[in-house]
Amino acid sequence: MSELTVSVTELNEYVRGKLNMDPMLKRIQVRGEIGEYRVQAGSGHAYFTLKDEGAVISCTMWRANVSLLRFLPKTGTKVTAKGQVSLYVAGGKYQLMVDSMTQDGQGDLFRRFEELKMRLQLEGLFDQSAKKPIPLKVSTIGVATSLSGAAVRDIIKVAHARNPRVNIILAPCAVQGRGAEFEIARSVEALDKDGRAEVILVGRGGGSMEDLWAFNEEAVARAIYRCRTPVISCVGHETDFTIADFAADLRAATPSNAAELAVADVHELEAQLRSLRTRLDQSVKSAQEKRRLRLQALMRCRAFSAPRETFILQRNETLANQKARLDGAVKKRLSDERIKTEGIMRVLRSLDPDNIKKRGYACVRLDGRIVSSIKDINTYDLVSVEMLGGEFDAGVKAVRRKRS
Repeated sequence: MSELTVSVTELNEYVRGKLNMDPMLKRIQVRGEIGEYRVQAGSGHAYFTLKDEGAVISCTMWRANVSLLRFLPKTGTKVTAKGQVSLYVAGGKYQLMVDSMTQDGQGDLFRRFEELKMRLQLEGLFDQSAKKPIPLKVSTIGVATSLSGAAVRDIIKVAHARNPRVNIILAPCAVQGRGAEFEIARSVEALDKDGRAEVILVGRGGGSMEDLWAFNEEAVARAIYRCRTPVISCVGHETDFTIADFAADLRAATPSNAAELAVADVHELEAQLRSLRTRLDQSVKSAQEKRRLRLQALMRCRAFSAPRETFILQRNETLANQKARLDGAVKKRLSDERIKTEGIMRVLRSLDPDNIKKRGYACVRLDGRIVSSIKDINTYDLVSVEMLGGEFDAGVKAVRRKRS
């Protein structure tokens, strides 16, 4: 049987194929301690080792998966890594391609976190309608945190840089360890009861999930929710979220950011005030200049330079024109009415009985009634005939009716 000869690349590709085909190695969890952890600056990928007392394995974690980590990996941290075993062909080195990673014991903590979050959310502790607005300008802030941590120094530094006259009331408390949640709750309640602080900052610097766990306890969430004073939470780094953040009226990414949100920058306000004052002055000057130019234009107007000609003479001329138009209108109206009256008079005159009688017509009455038709008179009737100048009585000798 002849021996098979392959290249190094072919051998490594073959071994990688074998590893990739193994169902156990496709999805495996490995527990160990992180060693030589580093993140490549350009790509953001993480490269590290996992080790125990007897062995070590190289690990790679792509940037997208690194961004989903809920803790900050560092050398010496004990973790459980999930991923696939594979072979780096170019280096001939087998490794664990890590998809996700949790600190030992963190799975139970995360489950407790989600359960408490869901329960408090159903109770309404996180409702937006219950959130109190943060005052725009405060003179006093309260801070519930440890006096030995960097958080309190950052808050004081940033707050005084933004407003040197701001008052800071400190309510010291433990921020990690057994019973820390009750100290935090008491400090928040004490600041709220004191009443001088217009906003309360509660938090600490970054750390592992275990370090921040006191802020995931129910006692802290309820103390924050019951506060009459607005509360800003500032726990850990920007990527850290705790139950206290959901219960607070506002979440800050860091303690320094909380100080920025709570304390107005007086230097910025003064700059805005100067800008507004400048704009107001410019607006007033512009308005004054417009009115000055308007006044000058009015002074050049004939209404001021020659008021007699402008007002009296012009008004007299207007009045004369209006009088002439009125006289013409009256004369025309009178002429029209006279012509109309004369026409009516002509009609009335034509209807005057005396004028009709002048043309030879007479008015015949029978028994006092005017006879209007030959049908109303008969032979031998006695009638009265009225003519121009008088009347006479007559007897009807004969009646001659026209045949129609």
